[in-house]
Amino acid sequence: MLAKLTSLKPVGLLLVRAVMGAAMITHGYPKLLNSAPFLERFPQMGFPAWTVYVVGAVETFGGLLLILGLFTRFAAFFISGEMFIAFLQVHWKAAERGVLGFLGSSRDEYPLLLAVVAFLLLTTGAGTFSLDRLLFRDKA
Repeated sequence: MLAKLTSLKPVGLLLVRAVMGAAMITHGYPKLLNSAPFLERFPQMGFPAWTVYVVGAVETFGGLLLILGLFTRFAAFFISGEMFIAFLQVHWKAAERGVLGFLGSSRDEYPLLLAVVAFLLLTTGAGTFSLDRLLFRDKA
């Protein structure tokens, strides 16, 4: 039974990459295409306004790279870092809700989950069904 499940690991990694990449593009594309509301909101969250473009690029192009399985570890590194910073800076309000108060409260766990999934891809790589594997073989 475990051997059969293990044989599905490439499909699992493909699905994780595809869904994670689509989620990142969904959140990043509007920051690049219609940045005005984000340029107002980012300084309120403690970030310089210009970081909207950096975040939008990381999310949009990083998401596309994840879907393709191209430079996956590189993209996952930046996505994981960005999402963890977003979680710490914006979503984890320990002083207001206690150390674990973020769980299940106003979607604060979402950026943490994205950071952890990106870290998973950073440490495991893209898997068999990826351009990384096709182009870089065993180095992927």
